[in-house]
Amino acid sequence: MPGPEIAFAAALLAVLVAIAVVDLRTLIIPDTLNALLAALGLGWAWIAAGGFPLTQIAFAAGLFVLFWLMRKGFLAVRKVAGLGLGDVKMAGACALWFSPWNLPLFLFLTAISALLYVALRASVTGRLDRSARVPFGPFLGFGLFATWLIERSDIPTFIPDRGF
Repeated sequence: MPGPEIAFAAALLAVLVAIAVVDLRTLIIPDTLNALLAALGLGWAWIAAGGFPLTQIAFAAGLFVLFWLMRKGFLAVRKVAGLGLGDVKMAGACALWFSPWNLPLFLFLTAISALLYVALRASVTGRLDRSARVPFGPFLGFGLFATWLIERSDIPTFIPDRGF
């Protein structure tokens, strides 16, 4: 990894750990941490694009809206918010860090890590509490960091081959 990638990886990891710790303790993702995640992501996107990252910003706005609509839909059907607003904001900020082509990878890694957490918690407690609140920030953070690292590696992703 070149120097700037190492610096961004360290900054990203620090912010994601802070978000995970706060969310696990309080079930809240502070706006300041989401803003820092977004600002760093914008910086990364700018460097990666070699200029103003309009496409990445549009993708981030779209993912924010998608998560907001999922939140509103779940609230309308179940009469309870399944996602907090901090989670919605974090999803939008996360989208500044990876290619839109890798949205399926990000969503899969996020969802599978959350499901594994719930399964592990159920196996430890001996019961599955469907009403228990689960902090989603740590799993969004895992999905983001893993997706970002995979994009930097030789592991194939959903990004089309640029050779054609």
